Amino acid sequence: MKSLPQFILLFVMLFTAIHPLQAQKKKRHASSPDRQKSQAQPEKYSSADSLQQSFKPVKRNTTLPVMVFPGKIRQDSVLIANYTITDGSWEGKLVKTFTFYLPNGVKAAEAMILGISKDACSITTFKDNKMAQVEINVINNTARVKILATYLITNGYL
Repeated sequence: MKSLPQFILLFVMLFTAIHPLQAQKKKRHASSPDRQKSQAQPEKYSSADSLQQSFKPVKRNTTLPVMVFPGKIRQDSVLIANYTITDGSWEGKLVKTFTFYLPNGVKAAEAMILGISKDACSITTFKDNKMAQVEINVINNTARVKILATYLITNGYL
C-alpha cells in the first residue's frame, strides 16, 4: 500500500496532467470557427421587436361586446385580458388602481381613480408609455373595468 505523501504526489501529477489538456480543449473550443460564427450572429429579433411581440393583442372579432368577469375580460368568447383592482392611498386620498394584463402575463395598462369620484381617470399604457384621461361616469367597478377595457381595445392595447 502506498503512503499518504505518495498518494498526494500521484494525485497532483494526475491533476496537472489532466488540467492543461482540459484548458487546451476549452481554448480550442472557444476559438473554433463554428463557435465564432454563432457568437457573431445577430439575435433573431431586436429587443424592440420582441417587446412588440409580447404586447400583441389576442386575435378575435373586436366588434362583439366586451364581457367582464371577476379578474377576466372576454370578447368573442376569447380571454383577452386579466385585471386586478387594488385600493390604496395617495396624498391622503383613496385611490383605486385597475391593472390590465394580456393573457401572456404582460402588463398592458394601469388606471388610477382618485376616491369614489365619477370623473376622468388617468390611464398609463406600457406598450408605448403613454398617459391619457378616460371619462368614467360610474362608480361600479365592473362598469369601470368595461369602460377602461373598451378604451384599451379601441386604441389597440388589448
